[in-house]
Amino acid sequence: MPSLKRVLRWKLVLVSAIAVLLGATGAPGQSTNTSDMEKACRTYVQGFYDWYLGEIKRNNADPLKLAVKRYRFDAELVRQLKVDWDAQAKSADLVGLDFDPVINGQDIMPGRYLAGKVTKKGPNYLVEISVPDPEKKGRQVLVSPELSFNAGQWTFVNFHFGTEGDLLSTLKQLRDERKNTPN
Repeated sequence: MPSLKRVLRWKLVLVSAIAVLLGATGAPGQSTNTSDMEKACRTYVQGFYDWYLGEIKRNNADPLKLAVKRYRFDAELVRQLKVDWDAQAKSADLVGLDFDPVINGQDIMPGRYLAGKVTKKGPNYLVEISVPDPEKKGRQVLVSPELSFNAGQWTFVNFHFGTEGDLLSTLKQLRDERKNTPN
């Protein structure tokens, strides 16, 4: 039986998605309010991170593989992740991702991961994910997932790591390195 917290989280995600869908397909001539889309995106991403971090804390062996099954990820992103996972499964050496791209690290940082500022990037949205930064008495942005909104659904397209690049570029770099490494 699902816990009350899980049921409430899914209801929040469902209500958010319905609100966005109604806003995006409202009466003829009615425009989609950008701030409503940004708020819906932030809410969706916060729900995802709350769920994802729960999976990490439950010691799920690979929460990213579970996330790809439970949430919408862009087909190209999934394809690139599977190439990386397959290459790693075939090698005794580390030849794939050596960090969790969803949290941009190997360990959960202390404090709550908060979905913050949402920025429009072409047709997509970037959402800053931050944790408390005690040294600066503020918050530190760790990662910014990029999402698209199509047919009433949010889809993860990429994960950006500030000035350190993004997941798709990292996967490409690892793929290129594997091609150039003798067996």
